[in-house]
Amino acid sequence: MSLKKFDQMLIGQVQAVLELRWSHGIIQTHFKKKGIEISPSHISRIKNSKLGSTKNDTKPIKNGRQSKLKASDLQRLEKMASKPDPPTQASMDKALTLS
Repeated sequence: MSLKKFDQMLIGQVQAVLELRWSHGIIQTHFKKKGIEISPSHISRIKNSKLGSTKNDTKPIKNGRQSKLKASDLQRLEKMASKPDPPTQASMDKALTLS
């Protein structure tokens, strides 16, 4: 069987069958019948790569510690902190029962 170079169309076909949740072995067999040799590691690289991705629903990466506060708790916290003589952080924490 001839070894073909993987172009964007072939990568797109592999991604399409991966979205159908085909296993790596079945994908290999499918493409072998078409005369295309593809290794499981190459299938994994296509699956994990973001280069040929057509999805636009990527979420931004959030770094750092995430807040446990709800919107209502945040408003209460802002109200407490904006007082002329605000309470200590420990007392605000106890008031919101976060720890």
